[in-house]
Amino acid sequence: MNYTIKRIMFFGGALLLMFNLTSCLKKTESPNVSGAKPIVGLWIDQGLGAVDASGYNAGGKYNVYNRTVKCFPSPDTAYLDVKVSYLGGENAPQDIVVSLAVDNTLLTDFNAEGDFSANWGVDVTQPAAADVWSIPTSVTIPQGQKSGSVKIKLKNTLALAQPFAIPLKITNSSFGDVSANQSSAIYLFQKVNNYDGIYMITGKFTDAQGVYTGRYPKYVELLTDDDNTVVMLDQNYGNFYYIITNLASGGAANMSGLGYRFDNATGSCTNVCSVSGGSIANPNYGTLVGTANKFAPQTLSYSPTPAFTVKFTASAGRYTIDDVFTYVSERNDAN
Repeated sequence: MNYTIKRIMFFGGALLLMFNLTSCLKKTESPNVSGAKPIVGLWIDQGLGAVDASGYNAGGKYNVYNRTVKCFPSPDTAYLDVKVSYLGGENAPQDIVVSLAVDNTLLTDFNAEGDFSANWGVDVTQPAAADVWSIPTSVTIPQGQKSGSVKIKLKNTLALAQPFAIPLKITNSSFGDVSANQSSAIYLFQKVNNYDGIYMITGKFTDAQGVYTGRYPKYVELLTDDDNTVVMLDQNYGNFYYIITNLASGGAANMSGLGYRFDNATGSCTNVCSVSGGSIANPNYGTLVGTANKFAPQTLSYSPTPAFTVKFTASAGRYTIDDVFTYVSERNDAN
């Protein structure tokens, strides 16, 4: 699977409807609503992460939220948290009920812009009704609180590594006005496997010929290739190579890109693969060493075991790589 990374940003209003995902926007101050009628709008909390919006928002025409989701064996559900926050100077003066609805026209117009299909080669579609447990029709901010939340519940039957979108709009608020430019949003998401995410790598790299050494720490993205395989993208260098250091020059060098295949039942790493252009080239590139190469299976949590180790040799035994992967976060976009 080849990966192209696009990124997303947008602007907001005074009362927030926030999807639990990661995204980014330019520094925008919240409006001062003191003494003014509160406004209800779709918004993203900048504290959730940073993603460039230039890929899909058509120059700010659309509010686009982008994330990855994971479905676990039990209870066979992925959750997309929808959070509404009240940004007045006080807590909510009364229960505020915000009504929501799926907006099919919004997604049709979004696809007509062509930015998404230019990247993926296809228009983004809504998930089939059979793949969705429920989409909430309202969310309430309780009196005296700053926010309320509900969940969109997705089934594990969703196709893996395929882009989907749920277009939502605010149809009514029991208190305050609905923002003219923040009344709707498109929630892009992609189901990924349980190993997918952002990791920090520390470890030891040994070259039997003494030419290269390791380059640590590394910050990498493990991207879903299939249900039990990930390919590694180096965040610092923006490529799929495994970056090392030339001892003579001190400069960066690279060996083959890497991918990892796991046994979903046990969490054991079974293959270290070579990667070219984001796709698996050779599933038997590395030779695993020892029995500690294990990723504890996830069942009910979005956060995997804090760290796992993969130790292997490559290039006819010349290189020995003993890497520890420490989980940082989920990837913050669905590309």
